[in-house]
Amino acid sequence: MKKIRRILPLFLALFPAAAVCASGAELVPVGEAVGIVLDVKGVYVEEIMAFQGENGRVSPAEKAGLAPGDLLIRAGGRELSGSHDLTEALADRAGEEVPVELLRNGRRMTLSVTPERDLTDGETRLGILARETQSGIGTVTWFDPATGVYGALGHGIHAARAEPGAVNRGELYRVTLTGLEKGTRGKAGELKGSLTGSPVGTAEANTPFGVYGRAEGIFEGETVETLSSGEIRKGKAEILTTLENGKKERYEIEILGVDETEDPGRAISFRVTDRRLLEKTGGVIRGMSGSPILQDGKLAGGVTHVLISDPASGYGVPVDVMLRAARVSLGAEKKAA
Repeated sequence: MKKIRRILPLFLALFPAAAVCASGAELVPVGEAVGIVLDVKGVYVEEIMAFQGENGRVSPAEKAGLAPGDLLIRAGGRELSGSHDLTEALADRAGEEVPVELLRNGRRMTLSVTPERDLTDGETRLGILARETQSGIGTVTWFDPATGVYGALGHGIHAARAEPGAVNRGELYRVTLTGLEKGTRGKAGELKGSLTGSPVGTAEANTPFGVYGRAEGIFEGETVETLSSGEIRKGKAEILTTLENGKKERYEIEILGVDETEDPGRAISFRVTDRRLLEKTGGVIRGMSGSPILQDGKLAGGVTHVLISDPASGYGVPVDVMLRAARVSLGAEKKAA
């Protein structure tokens, strides 16, 4: 039996219909690394912690079965929009069972948690380190200069074990790249950097096939034609990406096939053939997700996944899949008459 290889996704207001480009339109292939910060719809459990209770060190969250990566959405019947809501839901309920509704691995579930009073400050706690945003570095695939709309990443930003929809709207930032970690078999590499300055755009929609928003006057370049999924062929192609500040380069790849039947987000399979990229990164690394895939000078799609067992091999999403996701998520999809 052929061994199955793990696949790693690369990464942390509605527009009017005219604001979203149609499939077949000419777009700017961007290939620029950016930082995206999204608000979490609830309370994200980053870490389980213990505190000083009446009977020593305790962690009600751990005892109840909560785990890092859970997304808490209701507590004691109260909807959670942030950690302040959780604090209010637990107030004066030390020693009392409180139902907590959460998302885990795409499933809704409810656990019964008994919070306790923290003797250091008198607050009633579960014993978690909470986070209200998700952020990370990725790459912008395309930009429509006529509308100011962009598409990035080619996949969604998850709140760990929750679905992409669990993280809400946010902002787009420039990044200062500080280096990279080369990928090796069994370990994904990573593009490293930090967010700089004020937001340069919005992040309006977080979907399974990319993050979409507006960044007018930010991304420059010549427009190119787009390819439909059916027009992408096996053979030579390029990816456009940024691995150093201000240095955007094209690297050769070979497209091995195109198949949307199982997962459109991995419809394009490819292998890196450019020795320069293989020497720098080992192939595809985190942060390169969204890097434009170009064939015959036309925009075919964006990089989305890398094979952990073989960093020189990766997957991509066709640009027409991204455009459909943008139209639907930004409110411009019209029902057929």
